Amino acid sequence: MRDYARALPAELRATLPEDCQYVLSDPIDVQEAAVTLVQAELAYTGTGRETELLHEIAHIFAAAAERLRGLPDITRPRAG
Repeated sequence: MRDYARALPAELRATLPEDCQYVLSDPIDVQEAAVTLVQAELAYTGTGRETELLHEIAHIFAAAAERLRGLPDITRPRAG
């Protein structure tokens, strides 16, 4: 997801709400970014390319967060 966020052109990132720009900066917490982006999308009142961009980014991060949720957490010791 870091590579995806880095690949977004700076001029497009600049059109996003400030909190969205922040969560797309390193280090990226995919779940936090997904929630922030979806909330921003729901609250956004703009039109045009910015709306489409926010929608696309929000849904990509939401899908990634859902997929990551199903993976085992290797940072925690195994019980047993």
